[in-house]
Amino acid sequence: MTGIQVSVDVAMSPEFHISGSGGQQDGDMLQNIRQHLRELADEVGGEIAERLSEVFGNMPLKGQ
Repeated sequence: MTGIQVSVDVAMSPEFHISGSGGQQDGDMLQNIRQHLRELADEVGGEIAERLSEVFGNMPLKGQ
């Protein structure tokens, strides 16, 4: 059985533009982001996983 080598290179440079309204202070905005950081990471990670699944789901398997 020959070894199958898979190489995946991912380059991302996301930019986040965050703006507040109603006279919100920078510190308040930063605190709010920190409170929801895990949710943001889950959303971004889930989106990346879904797109990778779509790409790899359409690739034929070799050697079978």
